[in-house]
Amino acid sequence: ARVFAAPLARAQADEAEAERAEQQRRAEREAAARRSAEAERLRLEEARAQQEAKQRAAAQALRVAEEAQRRETTEQHEAAKRAEAAARAAAAERVAAEARMRKAEVAAFLRENGFTNGAGGPKKSTTKVKHPKKSMTKARCPKTCIAKTKYPLHTAAKRGCAAMVEMLLQEGADAAQKDSTGKTAVQVAQRVNWNNSHAQVLQALAAGASMVRRARGEAPAAAGRAD
Repeated sequence: ARVFAAPLARAQADEAEAERAEQQRRAEREAAARRSAEAERLRLEEARAQQEAKQRAAAQALRVAEEAQRRETTEQHEAAKRAEAAARAAAAERVAAEARMRKAEVAAFLRENGFTNGAGGPKKSTTKVKHPKKSMTKARCPKTCIAKTKYPLHTAAKRGCAAMVEMLLQEGADAAQKDSTGKTAVQVAQRVNWNNSHAQVLQALAAGASMVRRARGEAPAAAGRAD
């Protein structure tokens, strides 16, 4: 019995050793698997963290770019508004300067020609005309007083001053007014329009008359009509 007991004990011991070795290897494999899984988890977390960091950086860059674009757009809009306001102010100043110059030139024209009632006001005067008879001496001839009415527009039209005609119209002169002879400024200009010398005056008067008719809601005058 002792003869067979020793080999059996060794076999059991070897088997136990083999079992322990297998357990050790299994434990090492499991540990290696856990380490590998942990390493993979860490790698994935690192990759995810890097991706999130890139996304945050890209989002921040986009926000910065959008904000810069908004600022630029706002600045351009404000600059355009300032430029537009400056242009309007400059245009208004030009119009005001032109109006001041026009009023000054009209005032000088009226003063030089004895008109005291504005651009559309008349200047009235009387002229005495003698009616001699054969039986009377020259000193005793009867006289008739003739009233005369002139307007600044008629005077400027007769002189062929188109620029002054335009300015008088802008200052309120009426192209339809008639002087004491029953003539409008157009008729006065037509009477002295030799070789189209007063063509520009007639054009200015026609434009002024059309502007007045439009303001009154009237139909345009027929072509060739003398106002």
